[in-house]
Amino acid sequence: MNAALQGLGLTHAPLALLHNRFAVVVGMVHYLLPYAVFPIFAALAAIDDRLELAARSLGAGEASVFRRIILPLTVPGVSAAGLLVFIISTGFFITPVVLGGPGDMMIANQIDFYARQLTDFAGASALALLLTIVVSVLVAVYQRILRAGGEHEAR
Repeated sequence: MNAALQGLGLTHAPLALLHNRFAVVVGMVHYLLPYAVFPIFAALAAIDDRLELAARSLGAGEASVFRRIILPLTVPGVSAAGLLVFIISTGFFITPVVLGGPGDMMIANQIDFYARQLTDFAGASALALLLTIVVSVLVAVYQRILRAGGEHEAR
């Protein structure tokens, strides 16, 4: 990558592409992108094409169709994608170790550090409990979004 960038004249010196936060983010996005795309795609595929045709026949423009039809109907898919990606990313352990540096620890690495290096089992269990509570709250919020969407469709 650095050779290509320097060959094109975009950079004069090699960029630091490993052992930093940028590398961790790129690695996580590369791994988690399908988990985000598939629920959103499923939500978009479930939208009836006739809704867009009806809106256009009533004079709606591109932005209005997106804002008033497409976006509200894809909220469950987008929120499912966000929840799925968040839950999977909380368990990332190896990617930050391999691609990142010591300052790029994820919550799983922090829990491991407290348990193995510091032998602070109370701190490790507190972090694990905090993580469990955060994930549980997000799942409850997602369930409420789904329930609210179902009530909105029933009206």
